[in-house]
Amino acid sequence: IRLCPICAFFVHHVTELFNEQLMCVINGLPSNVFMKIILAMQQNGVRFISFFEAYSILKHDYFPLNFRFKKYAVITFDDGYASIKEILPWLKEKNIPITIFVNPSYLDGKQHRDFAAGTFLTHEDLLSFDPKLISLGNHGSKHIDVSNMTKYEFELYVKKSNEQMTIYPSYLPFWAYTWGRHSNE
Repeated sequence: IRLCPICAFFVHHVTELFNEQLMCVINGLPSNVFMKIILAMQQNGVRFISFFEAYSILKHDYFPLNFRFKKYAVITFDDGYASIKEILPWLKEKNIPITIFVNPSYLDGKQHRDFAAGTFLTHEDLLSFDPKLISLGNHGSKHIDVSNMTKYEFELYVKKSNEQMTIYPSYLPFWAYTWGRHSNE
């Protein structure tokens, strides 16, 4: 038995304009707190790797000789809020890769859904991202609960969402369930 040496660090918002009442419910952090956490992790020997690199290592059970002696982490953002753009220059400076799981139906820079948690990234934003630093994953066409879908409904939903995402050079066919809810299907 071996333990998985890769941890996942996921958030929704990282922003200077952090609103605790709106954003704490959806895993948000003020930018300065996020940066302090990341720097502290690095100072404690954590190396940030891309989601694809983590997946490849785990899928192929490929552990470089020095892998067992290091700590690794991936950073992901769910939903694709535009607030992510505030932290991107700092992440680029630190050469820290991230994955953003987006809802492709919301890529118009507007606010969607029933809560005022912020606006979303745009189609143009996703096309402008450096694929070496930012990979994109799928969070469903719209932010809906898929746990009650039949297998057939879910397959159609994934297919539609995937078709919407394949136009982006940094898209990887990975799926993050909304609210972490899924069925046995």
